Amino acid sequence: HTNVLLDGGELDEAVSLIDNGATVTLKAWCEGLIASNKASFTSEQDQLTSDFTTSSNTPVNVTGLSVGLDAAGQALMTFDCPWANSSHNTYYSQIYDGTTIVASSFANPTAAYSNAVSMSHFMSMGSETIVARVHRSSVGTITVRGDNDTAHMTQASLLVVKIT
Repeated sequence: HTNVLLDGGELDEAVSLIDNGATVTLKAWCEGLIASNKASFTSEQDQLTSDFTTSSNTPVNVTGLSVGLDAAGQALMTFDCPWANSSHNTYYSQIYDGTTIVASSFANPTAAYSNAVSMSHFMSMGSETIVARVHRSSVGTITVRGDNDTAHMTQASLLVVKIT
């Protein structure tokens, strides 16, 4: 209330104290409560600086596309993967959180085909390292586009927004 003890008038946020004689005013206590419950957003993005090529039948990390997560909070991640293939085959693009696939896309195009996929995933953070991976099912190569490919307007990237 106002400075007069127990006067029953309006609460004065700059004068009213919390917890019976504490030195924290109602205004400071409310502002602290609001600030402590606010979410903080940070982002980290890795982009390929050159093409990445593999002929692997098992998932391999795309060199340069990994982001470490914090110990707590939430994360929203997106893997944009422009790629080309050399043979008719099934080609996979995936997001891993350590060793588990959390998002995946595949295509079975004809030879010498260019494609672009984008996938997203939302998860709780626990100090994982998010990694972009690609592979083929049996023959040919997959080339993930980097920024040195002037014939294409995009480059592969892994974007992670951390919410704490």
